[in-house]
Amino acid sequence: YFPNISKPRESGGNGKNLFFKNDFEYLLNEKFTVNLLAQATNERAEGYKSGIQNPERWAGSAAALLKFSSKKLFLEAGLKKELVEKTEAPFLYSAGGNFKIVPSFNIKFKASKNFRYPAFNDLYWQPGGNPELLPETSYQAELTPEFSWKFFKISVTPYYYKIEHMIRWLPASGGIWKPVNTDEVRSYGLEAVLGFNKSFSKHQILGNIGYAYTKSENAETGFQLSYVPLHKAFGMLQYRFQPFEIFVQGMFNGQTFTTTVCYSNSVICHLKTTDAK
Repeated sequence: YFPNISKPRESGGNGKNLFFKNDFEYLLNEKFTVNLLAQATNERAEGYKSGIQNPERWAGSAAALLKFSSKKLFLEAGLKKELVEKTEAPFLYSAGGNFKIVPSFNIKFKASKNFRYPAFNDLYWQPGGNPELLPETSYQAELTPEFSWKFFKISVTPYYYKIEHMIRWLPASGGIWKPVNTDEVRSYGLEAVLGFNKSFSKHQILGNIGYAYTKSENAETGFQLSYVPLHKAFGMLQYRFQPFEIFVQGMFNGQTFTTTVCYSNSVICHLKTTDAK
């Protein structure tokens, strides 16, 4: 990256990524499938008058998925092993599915253990990079009932996340942003969406409205995370008449906080999720 490519180089850097990926799928029979995945990545960076010391990193993963599919039921379960140079990576697992109870009603579910190691920008971006960052591990679960009727479809998704060593970019001294680890974060809530899609002749009208409630808090302090609104509403309306279309969309974000520090005798103490309004 160079701020102005037409001027003599004063600072900046180069990045090079090399990817190897393999995806093998084998049909055991009409209902069962095995999927084997492997990937390797080599990342290299070169800084120019930026203090970056030409880092390089190898990372990879291997995964196995077992899938079951029938007219009414789809299930998938998987195991995955991450391999990251100079980083201890755990075994991961996942499970999910879609159960169509009747043609107009089905239920989706998903649960998994996830892993994310710091990107080069997190570690080495100047100014602000933090080479002491720890990788992030999370657990998630969500359930989505979906109901459709004529031109309408409604879904409601409650979810829960538990994140250890969450990587977050926050304002730091000197007017810069810096990535830090938050030891443990709990995030839970729900998202509801009502959509519709109606076609007649060459015309089509479609749209959706939705609402999301997100409680995302530092498990140690109980405060809502900064820049994460408790309430969000959104909507979209679109009209198509080939080859033309016109749409309008909007979003409302509720109150957000810009810090998670609580000072005595200060309104900032209302950051605590139990007191937030």
